[in-house]
Amino acid sequence: MRELPPTLDCVEHDLTPPPGSEQRLRSARVVLLTHYLPPHKVPVLEHVAGRVGALTVLLSTPMESHRDWTPAWGSLDVRVQQGLTLRRMWRHPVGFEEPVERHVPLDTLLQLHRLRPDVVVSFEMGARTVFSQLHAKLRPSVGLVVFTGMSEHSERGRGAARRLLRRVLVGTADVITYNGPSGRRYLDGIGARRLVFAPYAPDPVVRSSPAEGPARRSLLAVGRLSAGKGIPQLLAGVTGFAAAHPEEEVVLTVVGGGPLEERLRTAPRPSNLTVDLRGRVAPARLPAIYREAGALVCASLSDEWGMVVTEALGAGLPVIGSSLAQSVTTLVQDGVNGWAFDPRVDGDLQRALEAFRATGDDEVISMRGRCAASVGWQTVEYAGDQLLRAIAVAQR
Repeated sequence: MRELPPTLDCVEHDLTPPPGSEQRLRSARVVLLTHYLPPHKVPVLEHVAGRVGALTVLLSTPMESHRDWTPAWGSLDVRVQQGLTLRRMWRHPVGFEEPVERHVPLDTLLQLHRLRPDVVVSFEMGARTVFSQLHAKLRPSVGLVVFTGMSEHSERGRGAARRLLRRVLVGTADVITYNGPSGRRYLDGIGARRLVFAPYAPDPVVRSSPAEGPARRSLLAVGRLSAGKGIPQLLAGVTGFAAAHPEEEVVLTVVGGGPLEERLRTAPRPSNLTVDLRGRVAPARLPAIYREAGALVCASLSDEWGMVVTEALGAGLPVIGSSLAQSVTTLVQDGVNGWAFDPRVDGDLQRALEAFRATGDDEVISMRGRCAASVGWQTVEYAGDQLLRAIAVAQR
């Protein structure tokens, strides 16, 4: 594993498992509860399953209705719980709103009673974690890991009741995990002290080596075409950039689907700007798409991480990324492997695009290796081992 980026120097202060914990893991029964399984999490959990006595995954739903993925669970022992799904609009203080689903898995206590785990891993800090915490209280021999994915920005605007619940939960869990430095700062702020870094890792199907050959200048956007992903800001920035350089052909390839797809298709644009809408594509096709592009543009308004940034860097693509996405603030260094911009500031994306344009071809080519090196540590094995570390610390 290569060195972590400097922004993750907080990891050295994490909890460490006691001596002999690895041997105990081999017989440990682990139950992991989460809302659904995106494709990139399946290989990580398969890695964990191969190193514990038994791993059972309890899902609130096979897949959320607004997600593009097809449920696929590999070799994992997965069971779908009985419960309620509450749908509402999430209004973020930055100014966008999107539909979200909240799940209340009502049979959690019954499922945990039947499975009799040694350690429970519960994702996020909602109903499933409340039930998991109650089970751990009733059975003091059970360890509890609360797995979080959040950043300071993604958690802006949360209500007082939710903040109070989170303070209670972080005080009762054996381990709290975080996926990046901003997430850790948020947890520090609500009193979490027993912390272990548990990052995401890209799906190996998507991961590819850097492209070879001449420098490319085409732009690529990948992900859900929604307000939260900054699609209006993306379109405005690229349109302004193309208008400023009428003598150049500007190509923006867009991969993904969502409610703003038609807006991208029909929005007025300069004659020198081509928007190539590819729609939803299978993960196995993404490496070739990454290798065809010159730079990834991520205009997210509130990604608690942003896996597309990791995928693009791994493919040797410089990232022109939103400073509101934790992956950008953690991984991207201006002029080294990309450029950061603030999508809330008019013209800032265009400024970053101008910096990419002003970078010579030889430098763009040399950036490929730096891009790939910056995420060399972010592997399935490392992500799985860090989750195992959290489980080992929580064992009683």
